[in-house]
Parts: sequence; C-alpha cells; structure tokens
Amino acid sequence: MKLPFLLWTLRIKMVLTLSLWALPLLLLPASVATTLGLPLAEPPLFSRLLGCAYTALLVGYWKGHSALQASKGLEGTWVVDMGLVSNGLATVILLLHGFSDAFSIHPLPLQGYLIASGLATGSITIALWWFGKRHFTSEQP
Repeated sequence: MKLPFLLWTLRIKMVLTLSLWALPLLLLPASVATTLGLPLAEPPLFSRLLGCAYTALLVGYWKGHSALQASKGLEGTWVVDMGLVSNGLATVILLLHGFSDAFSIHPLPLQGYLIASGLATGSITIALWWFGKRHFTSEQP
C-alpha cells in the first residue's frame, strides 16, 4: 500500500474541503457571497447547515487519517470508501452540470470555482482509489 501518498491525499482533501466549501458556507456573509456570484440556498440557513455537514465529513477524514497513520494502514481503511463516495458523487454531479452547459448561467468567477472543484474532486477520487482502495483490495488474502 502507498500509505504516505494516501495520507497526503487525505490531507489535501481536508485542506480543500475546509477552505473551499466548509468555511465559506459557514462564515461567508450572504452579501459577500452574492457579490462574488456564489449562490446560497434560500433561506441561507440551509447553506450554513451544508457547511456543518462538510465540517462533519472533515471530522471523519481526520479520524480516518489518524487511524491509518497510527496503525500503519491496518485500521481506518473505511475512510477511503467514505472519500470515494463523497468525491466520486461530487465529481459526477459537477461533470453532469458542466456538460449540460449549466455552468454558463453562472458568472465567470463561479464557473472557474465549479470547474476547479470538479477537477479537485475528480483528482482526489482517482488518488483515493489508486493509493488506497486498489492497494487494500490487492493486499487481501
């Protein structure tokens, strides 16, 4: 198993989730989000709750990362499955949204944000499979 690469993938995932999704949804004032062209759910309470859900995912990623690191890859492998589902589904949704030309209704900065998010979630999905799932499955007796 490529444990160091898997741990780095999880660290990158945590930093991106915190900085691009959790903190903005939790802390960004609605007026600033509107100025930036970021759509918030109405009422904004739902966006704040989504930020809470992303933060809960971060707790799971951190606990899985810690378990993998402490056990040298023997425990915490569930975090790979969690990441594959979370990032894989986000990638599919962003790709479908993008291929349907739905990005064009958004302001240019938001289009870039969505495209960058799709590339990030897709890359993380591939890295989780490559450095985690593929190796955990191949090492089973």
